[in-house]
Amino acid sequence: MRKLLIVFLIPALLVGAYVLNLVRDAGEFRQVVNVYPGDCRQVPGLPGSEDITVHPSGQYAYVSSDDRRSVMCPLRDGAWVPFRSG
Repeated sequence: MRKLLIVFLIPALLVGAYVLNLVRDAGEFRQVVNVYPGDCRQVPGLPGSEDITVHPSGQYAYVSSDDRRSVMCPLRDGAWVPFRSG
């Protein structure tokens, strides 16, 4: 009886620890807080913007963009666009 308990209990504990670690890594135990960052506005001239990085000074935003529809209606891409924070 003791061997049978060990044979089933140890794998069950290992699987349980794995599942608990997996659920923790998935973020199930984290609390999400809603934050209102301010008003959003569209920046013209940046078709297909993907990634945005703000310069440490807070005056510039570097936006990577690619005009994937340029075959039908070409638009010019932008490298960076200054904006005012605050």
